[in-house]
Amino acid sequence: MVDERIIYNPHTGMAYVMLNKDDILKCVKLSGDFSKYEQWGGGDVSRLDNRDNYGAGIWNTSKDKYKTERLGLFGEVAFSILTGLPLDEEIRTGGNSWDFIAPVKKDITLDVKNTATFKERPDKYGEFIIKNSTWEHGPKKLYPLKAYGYFFTSNRAFLNDNHNKFWDFGSDVTKIIMRMHGAISADKIEKNRSERVGSSPVKNAKWDNIYVNDLELMRSLKFFSKIGLEVPSHLFYEDCLNGLWKGLGQYV
Repeated sequence: MVDERIIYNPHTGMAYVMLNKDDILKCVKLSGDFSKYEQWGGGDVSRLDNRDNYGAGIWNTSKDKYKTERLGLFGEVAFSILTGLPLDEEIRTGGNSWDFIAPVKKDITLDVKNTATFKERPDKYGEFIIKNSTWEHGPKKLYPLKAYGYFFTSNRAFLNDNHNKFWDFGSDVTKIIMRMHGAISADKIEKNRSERVGSSPVKNAKWDNIYVNDLELMRSLKFFSKIGLEVPSHLFYEDCLNGLWKGLGQYV
C-alpha cells in the first residue's frame, strides 16, 4: 500500500515527506514532553532568554519554549513515516544515543538530525552538523559517535491549506514538507573526523561541530536498500499533478 505522504524524485534521488495536521500535532505535543528546559532547567522560563545557557535548548526562548525539540521531532516523525519504523516516545532525562533501530540482519542504530533551513555550502564546512566536543562544564569532552549512521533532514516548506508558504512554524501551518537528504555512516565520518571539525556558528558557543556535506550523503532509498530495510511504498514526482501533492511540484 502506498503512503501518499511520501514522494520520491528520481531525477535528484531525493525523497520528501509531507507532515499532515495529525503528524504536526504529535510533534507539538511531544516537544513539550521532551522539553530540555523543563527537564534540566527546573522550568525557569527566564533561562531561555540567556543565550549563554544552552542546556535549555539552543533555539528555545520564553516566547517559543519548545522550538528546539519541535524541530527535531519534525525530522524524526518524517523519518518514521518514510521508513515505517516506530517513533521512540519514551522520555529520557539523559537524552538518546540514537533515535531508531532498523531491525535488519544486524540491528542498525540511526540518529536523525533535522536542520531548520537547508543552504548549500561549497566550502569545507558542510550543511549538516553533529556535535563534536564541549567545554561548557570543564575540560574539553569529546562526544563519541554512538549510532551506526546519521540521517539528515531539513524543513522544505511550511504551508497552510491554500498552499501559502510561511517562513517558520505557526498556528496557521497545516502541512510541512520535509526533505529527506540521506545518510552517512559513523565509520565514514571517523576516517577524517579531525578534518571535519569546525567552530559552531552560535555566538559564544562552548562546543565545536563535525560538519557533513549534503553531496557525500547516500540518498534515502539507496541507503535503505544497502542495509536491507524494507520501507513503505511511495509516490513519484509525476504524482505532484494530482492528489495530496497537487500544486506542490516546486517543493520536490
